[in-house]
Order: sequence, then structure tokens, then C-alpha cells
Amino acid sequence: MDFRETHNQEEFEALLKKQGYPFTQGFAYGAWHEAMGKKVFRFVGYERQEPVALFQAIRFELPLDKHFLYVPHGPVISQDAPDGTMKAWYARATELLRNQQALFLRFDVSPPERESLLDPIRSRFLAVPKAGYASSSVQPKYEWEIDVAGRSEEELLAKMHPKARYNIELARRKGVRIEIIDTDLERFASVLYGLLKETAQRQGFHLHPEGYYRHILAYASRMKNAFLVLAYEGEMPIAAHLVVVFGKTATYMHGGSSHEHRQLMAPVLAHFEGMKEAHRRGYAAYNLGGVSHNGWYRRWQGITTFKQRLGGRLVSHGILRDIVGKPFWYMLYMLQRKLRSL
Repeated sequence: MDFRETHNQEEFEALLKKQGYPFTQGFAYGAWHEAMGKKVFRFVGYERQEPVALFQAIRFELPLDKHFLYVPHGPVISQDAPDGTMKAWYARATELLRNQQALFLRFDVSPPERESLLDPIRSRFLAVPKAGYASSSVQPKYEWEIDVAGRSEEELLAKMHPKARYNIELARRKGVRIEIIDTDLERFASVLYGLLKETAQRQGFHLHPEGYYRHILAYASRMKNAFLVLAYEGEMPIAAHLVVVFGKTATYMHGGSSHEHRQLMAPVLAHFEGMKEAHRRGYAAYNLGGVSHNGWYRRWQGITTFKQRLGGRLVSHGILRDIVGKPFWYMLYMLQRKLRSL
């Protein structure tokens, strides 16, 4: 079993031909972070020259010239991977951790059922408490996903809560117009960011700088791996959703809406049209992102109810774990995260 570093997208994503996995382990996700100045490291695991695993680690800077490495929803381990895969991965991951002089390397195995391969070396990792999930860099443990493969508009509507169906019809009656855009996406960077900023101020969540979203849109235009769903009242944009496509899934990555026009119910119609577009393009699922579940992310309860009314199912990711590189600084970092979560 051998993990080799690569800078080639085709090589890094070769495993995608065998199985699906989260977009956060796709080449484009790392490229977005590289465009914002972060270091990204990509490795493919081979067994007899066949790819059976991969991982993408992103370096995040901390105060006092410190940093950590994060493998979002990874490493990805295929069903063909041998029993020693996680031992080989651990050797490569700890080598990367030492070379980068990072406080820790954080990961959650994908798919979660492959976590059993950790059993022989489980004692070498620390499970991350809930406070560790509070960072804006960490992907959610729970997401909400809607199966769209082979489903007509009527079938999608039938799976929804009556309130969602009513709001979709209300938005249509009120004249909300939807536009799907998949070329020159960067033209709409200011529109997307403006609506994101308004929503962030209203709901109290963290935003990246505008340049981050501008880079995403420019890169997505070049790679043709995303589309925008814009909702209008007349000629005024009142909701914007960025949907990224990867493997068999269309994922709602970022979105915002106008509070002034909230009575028009544009976001729910935008999601419905996003589902239909994903279906039209041949994708199997429409992922709505993070949700509250079983006591996790309590502050997301309102948006969770909104997402669940659209139909669908819960997606659970693996347990977040850390390989600790610098124990003293790691302890201080985790204490700071715990205090901030109180």
C-alpha cells in the first residue's frame, strides 16, 4: 500500500469512477483554497497500481504563527482498499504533519462505514468534542440530501411538506422569476456576495471575504462544475444559490436572500428549481448542506426545519478525529474552542 502525492486533477480524482464521495475531497475544493493563498496537499493511495484511497489536506493558519491541517470528509477509502490501508494512510499523514510542523491533523473517514479499518490504530487518534466542530473551517457532521434521480416535478413536490409546496406556489403566484446561470459566473459575484452579506448579518454566521466567492465563481466557470440559481422580483435579484456539481451530487454551497422581500418565498422556489436543474443534468442527489440533529448544531434548528420540509433524508458523516503534532499548543487551542462555544 503506497500513498503518492499528486498535483494532477485526473489522477487525484480517478477513484471517482468507482465510487462517489464528498465534494470537499474533490480537486476543485482544494483549488478554491489555493486561490485564497492556502497550502493544499493531495495524495492517492495505490494497491497494485490501482487507486483505492485518497486524501486532500488543507493548511489553516492560526494566531502566533501556528497552523493545523484539515482533511474535510476524508480520507476517502474505497470498498477495494485492503485492511492495512489506514495504517499506510496514518504513516503518510503523520509524515505530512511533521513536515508542516502543524499543531494537529483533523479528519473524518469517508464513507463512515470504512471507519472499522481504524480499529488496529484507533488509540493513536483523539475524537474531537462538539466544541471542535464550531470552527468555520470544519465541515458539518450532518447534512440533508434529496434524491432527484428519475423523479418528475410532481414526484419531488409529493415528497415535500405541505408548507413547502404552498410556498413554492405562492412564490410563483407572486411573480418570482428564476434564472439558471452556468457561464461567466463571476459576473454575478457582487450579487451573490451582497445577498450573502445581508443574510449573514441577519442570521449571525461567518462570511469569507468577497474575493473568496469571486474566486469560486471564476474557477467554477472555467471548470464548468457549478451553476447559479437566481430569483428575481422584476429585475431585482432577491435570492441567489450557488450549486456545485461533483460525482453524482449537486451541492448547495452558498446562498443568500433579501429580508425585505421575504414574503415572496424566493429561497424555497430557488431550491426547487435547483433540484429540477440537478435532475435535468443527470445528477442523483441534491445536497442542502448542514443541519441540526440529535442535539448537534442547535442554532441551526430553524434552517433545518426549512430544509427538511423540502423532503429528503439525513446524511451522517464520520467521527471527527485528530492526530496531535504539538500537544501543548493543541491543548491551548482546544481550550480556546471550548471557551468560545460556551
